[in-house]
Amino acid sequence: MASSEAAPLSSSLWYFSYGSNMNVLQLRSKNVDPSESHPAKLPGWRLVFNLKPVLKFMGHQGNIIPDPHGCVHGVLHHFTAEQMATIDRLEGSGVFYKRELMKITTYDRRDIDAHVYVAILPLEYISEGPPSDRYRTILLTGATMAGLEPSYIDWLKNLDCTKIVHNKERPKPDIKDLKVWTWEEIEASNNASAMMGYVFDISSIPPHVRGIMKRTTSRTPELRLVMLM
Repeated sequence: MASSEAAPLSSSLWYFSYGSNMNVLQLRSKNVDPSESHPAKLPGWRLVFNLKPVLKFMGHQGNIIPDPHGCVHGVLHHFTAEQMATIDRLEGSGVFYKRELMKITTYDRRDIDAHVYVAILPLEYISEGPPSDRYRTILLTGATMAGLEPSYIDWLKNLDCTKIVHNKERPKPDIKDLKVWTWEEIEASNNASAMMGYVFDISSIPPHVRGIMKRTTSRTPELRLVMLM
């Protein structure tokens, strides 16, 4: 059973990831290194992709919903309170998701109370659809590295996905012609967010979502400007 409110953070806690954070290497790239990680599952819930993409290339994002016949597989990480606060910031806690305390069962049959993200976006942002091929690959990598059940990995492999489709009416720019941004320029702009080594124009995105995208900007040495696809 889930608690409607996340418990106050102690000096350390457990966090159950069913998405990209299953991958320990992904966490380390965010300067978060769990002290323990274990394959685990959450009975009574189901993984869905019902968060509409903010940028078209992203595909629908992962979420969980109650399902008496469902079971979500993922990875149970042990964090410090400071590490959990970092994940809260990067995942958009309070805007995209809220944390709930749930009973998680490890593969070696231990029951552990852990923090889990559940989406809280308004209904206009909720609609089931396919994830991107890139997102599915990230999930598969994390699930495989963690040793999740083969049947669950097969289910992820067989998900329908979207791929980036470029607007044929708009010429694809030559990367050499794109502006190179400095990190200081990105931080100073209200309408720029960086992901995967590119800078995206986020001026058309709702302000509350734009704020989260600014907070979750990925810092890389050299960034080039591309517009929304």
